[in-house]
Amino acid sequence: MARIWVGRPEAEAEAWCEELRAAGHEAAALPLIAVRRLAPGPEDRAVLADLASFDWAFFTSRHAVAALFDLLPEGAWPERLRAAAVGAATAAALRGRGVEPALCG
Repeated sequence: MARIWVGRPEAEAEAWCEELRAAGHEAAALPLIAVRRLAPGPEDRAVLADLASFDWAFFTSRHAVAALFDLLPEGAWPERLRAAAVGAATAAALRGRGVEPALCG
């Protein structure tokens, strides 16, 4: 048995703890981060409008995938833009939006 603290956002931490407890570990939630959406400013909107000119988009979480795709019109992912995903959950989130990651790590 291990003692584990979980630093996921509050909405996710307890589910992780429950899984760990079910596996026989002692788990405690200590949410150290919060996920919230920011309204895009003028510079952000300029990047979104020019997305097709970029070669790569790097996603570090499934939250980042959701945030970007919620700002894009349906089907607006540029075909030439390659996506990189940090972690399996991020890659799955991209696939769920119809984008196959060219790089996963």
